Order: sequence, then C-alpha cells, then structure tokens
Amino acid sequence: MQRADEIGTLRVGTIADVAVLEEREGDFVFHDSSGTQRAARELLVAAVTIRRGEIVPGGGGLRMRHLAD
Repeated sequence: MQRADEIGTLRVGTIADVAVLEEREGDFVFHDSSGTQRAARELLVAAVTIRRGEIVPGGGGLRMRHLAD
C-alpha cells in the first residue's frame, strides 16, 4: 500500500478515523446470531466517531436493554 506514514497514526496532515468509547456500568445482556446469551456488568458504547477527520453525526451510541432488577 505504501501508506505506512499515513495509516495508524494521529498526526497533523494525516487522515483520522477515530472511535471514542464510553464505558457504562450496569447489568447488560448480549445476544448472538445463534441465540446464545451472555450477561455482563460493563458495556463499551461509541461516544463519538470521527471519519476522515470529521465528526460523524449520530455516529455514537448503541441501543442496549438493561436487565430487569
């Protein structure tokens, strides 16, 4: 690709694609495509997405359901 000086770095003059994640604590349940479920107490959510140096509108956030108490 001959782009090692442009990709994988945050430097003035390079193209920036960045995902800023927010950690949320609580009781969460995840489902996969085969129907398996897994519970967790932490969730990472995309707070901000930057593509080619520009903030992507609505580029953050996943809709998750909290487990019932």
